[in-house]
Amino acid sequence: MPRTPVAIFDVDTTLIEALESALGPPIDSYLMGWQVWLVDAEDPQGLTLEYRLHPPAGFEMPAGFDHHDLWDAVVTQLAEGADRVTLAQDTRALGEIWDLLEVYAAFYDDAPSADDIRRRAEEALGVACRASGEVDHERLGGRWRRQRHQFDLPNALREALG
Repeated sequence: MPRTPVAIFDVDTTLIEALESALGPPIDSYLMGWQVWLVDAEDPQGLTLEYRLHPPAGFEMPAGFDHHDLWDAVVTQLAEGADRVTLAQDTRALGEIWDLLEVYAAFYDDAPSADDIRRRAEEALGVACRASGEVDHERLGGRWRRQRHQFDLPNALREALG
């Protein structure tokens, strides 16, 4: 099975601020909490990197809160110095909203090495990554589809990369 080169970052306020500063708002938001950016590298390869924020296992969007507003609500409150973020009637710590940032080539054909992805992501964000290497996206995606909210995808990625 082909493996996907990735770099992963633990989520904290510094990372969220770096994402906002370097990439701006995500291009897509999902009901499951994911936030996604597609970033074209400025090089002859024409590489596009996908930056994907993963929520923790068990994440559910707060009742009455629109997932399209999640990024802006979190970024605004963190910029105001909040330790916890209020979303509709829920108040949550940042780690209860997002747990891990994963970066990989959006289109797997001729994907660069994990070290190259790590280098590019660290340069773009100005933040050191936790780990990089290759993971089996097909296997992990299959487990997530079967178990949904109960599968801890961020920890599975951490474990896969040691």
